Amino acid sequence: MKKILKNKNIMLILLIIDLLFLIFLFMKCILFGIIYLICNFIIILLIFKLHFNISILNINKIKNIFKTKKIRKNIDIDEKYLAKMKIDTFDGSGGTTHPYVIKFDKLYFNYKYYMVHTPYDNHNVSLENPSLCVSNNNIDFIKKEGVNDPLLSIINNKGKILQYYSDNFIFYENNELQVWYRYTEEDKSIKPYKLKNQIYRIITKDGINFSKPELMIDEDGIWYLSPSIIKINNLYYLYYFDKDYKFYVKNSKDLKNWSSPNEVKIDNYNGKYWHGEVKVYNNEIYTLFLSKDYNLYFCKSDINTPYNFKECSKLNFNYYDKCNIYGNAHPYKSSFIFDDEYIIFYVPFVVNKINWFKIKGIKHTKWTMTYTKLKKDNFNKHVKE
Repeated sequence: MKKILKNKNIMLILLIIDLLFLIFLFMKCILFGIIYLICNFIIILLIFKLHFNISILNINKIKNIFKTKKIRKNIDIDEKYLAKMKIDTFDGSGGTTHPYVIKFDKLYFNYKYYMVHTPYDNHNVSLENPSLCVSNNNIDFIKKEGVNDPLLSIINNKGKILQYYSDNFIFYENNELQVWYRYTEEDKSIKPYKLKNQIYRIITKDGINFSKPELMIDEDGIWYLSPSIIKINNLYYLYYFDKDYKFYVKNSKDLKNWSSPNEVKIDNYNGKYWHGEVKVYNNEIYTLFLSKDYNLYFCKSDINTPYNFKECSKLNFNYYDKCNIYGNAHPYKSSFIFDDEYIIFYVPFVVNKINWFKIKGIKHTKWTMTYTKLKKDNFNKHVKE
């Protein structure tokens, strides 16, 4: 079946035969033609579902359209639900993911909100490079003048070893803005393939010029997916996810020498972890994490129990646009902040991009960043499941 679908000549011949037979049936009997047309449509649905894992007619996605419209209708005028964000990327695609946003109480070098993100158009890991953008209204993020874009040199992957940066986050302390990120090398020429992970940081004291990369963690066997750092009572906590799909935390007094990992427990959740972030707000610790089956969960913990989160809620985000009501869309590593009476989520979605003239061109490549701003009471009402 796959060989037939990929052979353009065979597909063209089958299409011509199918159309001729359809015309013949309509000439003989309109009812037979309609029945045959319906059968054709069902066969197409099955081919797309079984071979490409794409549902052209996806009832759940159609339901999401009405759910989203209902939520948008019921929110206040100053709130937003999954609004599209336009973020300029150094490659010009606008497709980016892994956002991490922080808010300053006062302007930090002319801006109140800072975001780091990694462009990832067409799943090209060479584009996956920490980039910085800023905002004063918390929805229109622009590149900061004078800052290198991207922050690191671009890697051109040509050899057997795949190299890329990813999983960036911001840590702010003593008027220094630190951008931390993960450097990865994958050698798939050997089995089992070798994977190397290192954690670096770069620092700016003027909001423009960054230091040279400083190696902070170099430890074999740990992936350090989506790391986050918080500080509680002069002790730093490093949260991360690992290849076993579990959630871990280490602590340190100097950001360099780390304790052994402790597994983080979340009440009412027994699934696999994939990506996420952790922040402190009003003496409580919050985490927004992505499960391995691409669902977002939001939880909190008391500041005195950094290893155990409670009140875990699945978030009901139903994103759609004109090119994915028939396909599968899922969120990825997301960010959040508390802003006065609001809670704000930055959620990237990847959706199916379909080239109608090349069936083999169907794949997840298009990234869209969304912005949800809800009052805390409405957050419980609209997005908690």
